[in-house]
Amino acid sequence: MAGCATAIAIASRRPDLTVWLAGVPHGRPPVGESIPPDSRPLLERLGVLADFLADGHQPCLGSASAWGSAALGHNDFLTNPYGTGWHLDRARFEQLLLDRARSGTTRVLAGWTARTVAAQGSRLIQFTLTSPGQAPLTGTAGFVVDATGSAASIGRQLAAVHRWHDRLVLATAFFRAPEAAPPSRLTVLEATEDGWWYLAGLPGNRLTVAFASDSEHFRDTGTARWPAWVQGLADTRHIARRLSGSQLLSRELVNLSASSRRLEPIAGPGWLAVGDAACSYDPLSAQGIHQALHTGLAAADEICAGLSGPGLVCADYAARTAADFEEYLANHRHLYAAEQRFAGSPFWQRRRAAGTTTSPQRQMLSTVVS
Repeated sequence: MAGCATAIAIASRRPDLTVWLAGVPHGRPPVGESIPPDSRPLLERLGVLADFLADGHQPCLGSASAWGSAALGHNDFLTNPYGTGWHLDRARFEQLLLDRARSGTTRVLAGWTARTVAAQGSRLIQFTLTSPGQAPLTGTAGFVVDATGSAASIGRQLAAVHRWHDRLVLATAFFRAPEAAPPSRLTVLEATEDGWWYLAGLPGNRLTVAFASDSEHFRDTGTARWPAWVQGLADTRHIARRLSGSQLLSRELVNLSASSRRLEPIAGPGWLAVGDAACSYDPLSAQGIHQALHTGLAAADEICAGLSGPGLVCADYAARTAADFEEYLANHRHLYAAEQRFAGSPFWQRRRAAGTTTSPQRQMLSTVVS
């Protein structure tokens, strides 16, 4: 997604450049992503807003959360200048971006993977792409963008390392809501002793329900498997009640990493990282997709402005992206510190041990937690 955004933006600014977009689509399972209202200007800058609105993504009117209290509070988008957010049909959205990238000067190499990447001097990156049943494709690029998601496989081949802040994991199941009672257009969040639960709508009258906790908790309790997971769901006060009458679609849980981490460095001579390859965000922030679009646009700006220079390092982009992530971490600490009911729980103790912040900017997290 971040790679498509970067390619679209570069093609619109520098149609004289050829962009190769390899490795798409990612085929990630739909886990109920929502994007906040302030994603609208990013979609407009990419030139895809009209097509996005025509695709019929379900509006997200806000959230309801039991966080810091057993009572369910509400936070809506009624006063947001950009209107509502959206419950995203991720496959449809990814296809829109891919189609738009193809319509420009971008060459899309679906199914190819960058197996080896190495710096060649201060200006060029040498790469080898592979695809099943195909001969390897080797070449040299004037600049490489790592949009490989949280793996950051390109940046890590160029000596970057992950800086971890937690090891959050999501265990997710899917339901179909009763036809007589379509799913709410609010996301629902509920804090519990060992983590938190999340419910959101998906296309086709489906629902996604996820439990988030530390990898250690899943390992020690077996909550990543169905029997323990469903018992935890039954113990929730608000989530389980909202699933009344819903049909379980599969007992197979989808387990995904949802950790907070960033790449260090985020950019170097001849390359930079965008989206989750640069920084991965806790789903509570509702910022993953927003940041994918934002970093894609910002990267394109700096690449297009600097390619004619003596050697493109994108230090300004890296510094801004790292600063955005540090602001996110301050909000993250403040948010988790707001839940004081489970003082003895290792999950909450780990997050309180990270410290608190003064005067945090809470706007980024307010889309989920009221």
